[in-house]
Amino acid sequence: MTGHSPVRLLLVEDNELDAAWLIDNLRRGGLDIAVTHVDNRMDIAVALSRQAWDIVLCDYSMPSLSPVDVIAMIHGHDPDLPLIVVTGTIGEESAVALMQAGAADLVLKERIARLRPAIERELAASATRRRTYIIEAARRQADNLLRAIAANIPGMIFRRYMSVEGTVTYTFMQKDILADFIDTGGLVDPTNQMLVTASGAAMLRSIHPHDRQRYRDAMHRSATCLEPMTVEFQLITPSSPTKWLRSQSQPERLADGSIQWDGIALDVTELKAAESVRDHLAYFDPVTGLPNRTQLTRLLTDALASTPEGQRVALFCLSLESFTDLQDGWGLAATDTLLRQVAERLGRLSLPQEVLARLESGYFCFLLPNAPADLTPRLRELQGAFDTPYTVDGVQLRRRALVGVSLYPTDASDPLEMLQHASTALHQVKTGGVPFRLYVPEMTQRVLERQWLQSELSVALGQGDITLFFQPMVHPVDYRIIGAEALVRWHHRSRGLISPVDFVPAAEQGGQIVELGYEVLRIALKQAAAWRAAGLCDFPLSVNVSGIQLMRPDFSTLVLDLLNQHSLPAAALKLELTESTIIRDEEVVLRNITDLAERGVSFSLDDFGMEHSVFSRLSELPIDTVKVDKFFISQMTQNDAQAALVQAIVVMAHAMRKQVVAEGVETQEELIYLRAYQCDALQGYLFSRPVPAAEMEALLQQRHLGRASP
Repeated sequence: MTGHSPVRLLLVEDNELDAAWLIDNLRRGGLDIAVTHVDNRMDIAVALSRQAWDIVLCDYSMPSLSPVDVIAMIHGHDPDLPLIVVTGTIGEESAVALMQAGAADLVLKERIARLRPAIERELAASATRRRTYIIEAARRQADNLLRAIAANIPGMIFRRYMSVEGTVTYTFMQKDILADFIDTGGLVDPTNQMLVTASGAAMLRSIHPHDRQRYRDAMHRSATCLEPMTVEFQLITPSSPTKWLRSQSQPERLADGSIQWDGIALDVTELKAAESVRDHLAYFDPVTGLPNRTQLTRLLTDALASTPEGQRVALFCLSLESFTDLQDGWGLAATDTLLRQVAERLGRLSLPQEVLARLESGYFCFLLPNAPADLTPRLRELQGAFDTPYTVDGVQLRRRALVGVSLYPTDASDPLEMLQHASTALHQVKTGGVPFRLYVPEMTQRVLERQWLQSELSVALGQGDITLFFQPMVHPVDYRIIGAEALVRWHHRSRGLISPVDFVPAAEQGGQIVELGYEVLRIALKQAAAWRAAGLCDFPLSVNVSGIQLMRPDFSTLVLDLLNQHSLPAAALKLELTESTIIRDEEVVLRNITDLAERGVSFSLDDFGMEHSVFSRLSELPIDTVKVDKFFISQMTQNDAQAALVQAIVVMAHAMRKQVVAEGVETQEELIYLRAYQCDALQGYLFSRPVPAAEMEALLQQRHLGRASP
């Protein structure tokens, strides 16, 4: 507990009634609490920044926010802040996963009486940790006291003597500790059988080579300054396990100028073993064995402090593309296997002076203490580790490496700033379509904007603020409507219309793209069913899907279920893919495409030509339509090379029995070119802008958008 002050409790719960019920239970149970209730990422971040907290309670079943994400946010801010998950029901595997992620405890709502004792236990444990920190800080003071009570502590009492000439000898009591370690040469004091002598050379030979110089330095410093000598070192022997000793002694200068130390050496072997385990867990990632955020921060602090003027330190923040969605779809065990494979590949590329660390989730960091002027070759080398697919549970996965870079001293002055700025640059990579970016100050404002969009989008998805516009596709000769594309729109209640160019990338980064994509499919198929029932269309409605959606093993099942809910045949739907989705060649993506195609769903390749797709790859997939990107269409009438390229795309697509749709058609001249090239369908402002469903229905009733020009 926190004395007479109320417990500062942060409650993460998206249901107001459940939140009130929890608070009431705690207060009726006698717990004095000061509660702040939050229900989204932005509010959590704000609450963490405004004050210190004693404990966090988190609901398990929040559609827009998983408890694993909340744990990552909380422990990213304060690793020692305890978090308890409150849930109605939970499976054993899910419970284990939450505990591995860092939850302090799980409490079932049906056993809510356990909640107060669990909170009190975690508060007590937190207080114990704080006391441990204080005790550790006072350790040096305690060392001084040990000398005064050495005679009453089990250990090896000794005297070290250094002559004026520098010759060192030792006299030990309790010689059993020395057995097998120090060559005493049989020099037993005839007046006291408990005393054994050894030369300084014999003592040094028994000390591990890594510790010898440190031992010599400590002895020389103590003799010169007459200050206490405290040193830990390992004793070695071929026939016995290594033993750790902590030696503490007080020097005294004798009348003839020689130095004499009286001291005690404690066997701390078991303590060092326990400390080793503790330190490993505190500073290294249990999944990959790499340094964690705490260790990286320490190493980064050292690197910045030792960097000469004129040199710079680089920090690469590296993320696996769409890792969160992969984790949601495949589970922790599979993604842990992937993380270990990534760590192994990156480790083979790590240079001796560099540090490779794993922060959390799918995030890794590379620290380059003496960064070269041109970072591009090193960045490309690291990204090359992801060119070869990874194999997880017998399935091949392709994942690009996205990298954000910050530099010292130009971008940041301390480790925290470097980590923040590298992470900020990484998030810009995810929206910019390039493999890596260097931090610039303007990125920070964009991060705040993205976080706002993600928070507001969660609300919009829950309140039905997402809608669709539709843009017709027409026949190039008679302007007959032969298709339509559904385009997502978001009418924000205060900001107005927000462009999908802004909120779709934010949804991808915030883990909301699957929910958004499902909502788009649901609305589109509901509208398609209404138009078909009215006899207004017999063509498939085109809907865009992201590669992240296709990475979910259950995607094809979700699509077929939605079609069944609206009594639609599979032929009523055409899914539009991007080139980057099919280039990755991941088995789960190809399986989803194949399963849906076999059921009758058709596919088109959107924005064709903007990536590095090849026709040979296209011919292997069940894709029946190619959509030529508007960039090529807009350049076609001004550039003969672009015109030839568009014509070549049409010819080769037709040779593979693919239909061709030209996007972004805006001028009569473009229409003439495309008609001459025998393009199958046209889409663009020349015929119609994207319009709401009611206006699209009116266009469908006309069936033709106008008369063809000669």
